[in-house]
Amino acid sequence: MREKTGQIWELMLVKANRVLRQAQIELDSALGKKREVVTRQNKIDTMLVEYSDTLNEILSRAHNKAEAAHYRQFIVQLQNLRQRGSEDIQVIEQFCKEARQKALSADQEKLKLQKLSQRSQAKITQRRKVKEVKDIDAQNLIQFNLNSPSQ
Repeated sequence: MREKTGQIWELMLVKANRVLRQAQIELDSALGKKREVVTRQNKIDTMLVEYSDTLNEILSRAHNKAEAAHYRQFIVQLQNLRQRGSEDIQVIEQFCKEARQKALSADQEKLKLQKLSQRSQAKITQRRKVKEVKDIDAQNLIQFNLNSPSQ
């Protein structure tokens, strides 16, 4: 029964490791998505600056009203994309926070199980040593009784 206790702790550790790995994968995925959205936001910001500069240049000279309207319309679309991107970042940051907390909890659970497993193994080892000492004492007593002169 005591050997099975050690095996149970090992199985629980394997499960805790699996949960931790899954939590870390989710966190890595969330961080990757966040990087992608931030990169996309940076590209949109760059495009906004470029198109705004171009629109200002067009407006500073004699221009075609349709051309200026197209630039304005495109700038509005970029601003809408930027707004959606900002909302996406907020959602992803919340997901990252939750995934980070989940990974931290899984890591703490794993550490707790490791300590409990080590404690269990130490108890099993101690019990074995006590049993071995008792067995040796019993053998020595039997040997002593066999070797002592009969009365």
